[in-house]
Amino acid sequence: MASWYQLWINKGTTKWLSTWIQTGYGTGTISKVISGHTGGGASYTWWVQGWNSTGETSPWSAAATFTLPSHVPGPVTPLAPSGVENSTNRPVFVWSSDTNAPWYYVWIDKGSSTYLTTWVQGATNYTPVSVMPLASYTWWVRGWSPTATGRGLWREPFHWAFRPC
Repeated sequence: MASWYQLWINKGTTKWLSTWIQTGYGTGTISKVISGHTGGGASYTWWVQGWNSTGETSPWSAAATFTLPSHVPGPVTPLAPSGVENSTNRPVFVWSSDTNAPWYYVWIDKGSSTYLTTWVQGATNYTPVSVMPLASYTWWVRGWSPTATGRGLWREPFHWAFRPC
């Protein structure tokens, strides 16, 4: 049984992404790891291969393809919080804007479990209503437009931890 998977994506005929994903990380992981999206209209080909703890790899999967529509929001970059923070337990999440995304979807994991997900309209920041426990977190954000046939892609995650003040 594989404990890790290598995902390989070409944009056209050029390598666009190669990353490792741990088994059991959660649903939607493939879309979370894709970064560097510069808009739609491009065709992509992808393959996946398993790896187990004894160092054995599976054969590469058959190639699969996907195309992103041109009106899908582009990349949105998380800006803060990141690293280790001495702060209150209600951080302000801040990200870059995308003119094609009037809405943003924020996903926050505490450890390896989903802690909070929320939609934000017309703003590039979010402050949780409730106090968050001192812990290590990972977060992602992506844009969404009601005129797009899909959501923007997730960027690489941001990691941060609270330290007591």
